[in-house]
Amino acid sequence: TSDVWLRALTASMGVALVPLTYLLGQRLFSRQVGLIAALFCAASTYLVYFSRYPRAYMLVALLSVAAAYALHRALTEQRLKWWLIHALLVALALYAHPYAYFLSVALWLMAGAYALARERRALLYLGAVVVGSVLSQLPWVGIVLAQWAQIDAGADDWIRPVSLDSLKTLYDWLWFMTRAEYGFLLDSFLKVGRYLFTALLLFALWRGRRNWNLLLVVGLAGLPVALAFLFSALVQPLWDPRYLVFTAPFFALWLGAAVANHPLQARIRRLQTTKVMVALICAMSVPPLISLYTNGAFRAVDLR
Repeated sequence: TSDVWLRALTASMGVALVPLTYLLGQRLFSRQVGLIAALFCAASTYLVYFSRYPRAYMLVALLSVAAAYALHRALTEQRLKWWLIHALLVALALYAHPYAYFLSVALWLMAGAYALARERRALLYLGAVVVGSVLSQLPWVGIVLAQWAQIDAGADDWIRPVSLDSLKTLYDWLWFMTRAEYGFLLDSFLKVGRYLFTALLLFALWRGRRNWNLLLVVGLAGLPVALAFLFSALVQPLWDPRYLVFTAPFFALWLGAAVANHPLQARIRRLQTTKVMVALICAMSVPPLISLYTNGAFRAVDLR
């Protein structure tokens, strides 16, 4: 009956997400990338905030990383076991939250692209996973549609019509979710640091545009966002950045790959630029973390 036990399950999922992100990063890239991504997940107020939130958002985040891990092993090892594990994880995520539909489509689009380019036999397994996942949701479809029909965008504080500001808010949260203002100097430091890392992310994407592992994490960070945005704009408003918290670990992996393989690494080894960048990320995380635990705006009753 206490707050501790009520929030323990969500908190444990947030904690488990850190080593799981490391394992996926190690598998896709390297140990160093996994460590940087795990560090960013541990310091991200976006993930910390919802790890205190007694709802299913962190469950979907944990299942999404696990499903991506299982899918990668299924595609590269072609073992039935990993296809079954992936299907089970996706089905659980779909039952946890409707936004997992956007996640599953992103996973399967990336897997389909890989199979067409490298291993066409995997298309049969992938098709079976899609059909099985759809069938697993049939008992729930009527309730989901009824819930969607009741949404009145703008009337509910958490569901609003989408705009470019919707994407900007999400991108801000992917870095560090905060409602605090720190003053000119500190705000400038945070903005400049984020601009530099954004440029590094784009450079890494350009340089790794033929690296399927990098495209996988970029796709899982961006495709669900694009699908949710288009669905909200064209079909039914459903947008809320809290529902997309499951994209944060993939964003962290993209950042980890960009930092670990930046263009200066081979040229200026003595300066240990990777360590400097990691230290900069840690320094940028301090003000938002402080605001999370001290700012009154975060002291909602359901988060105490």
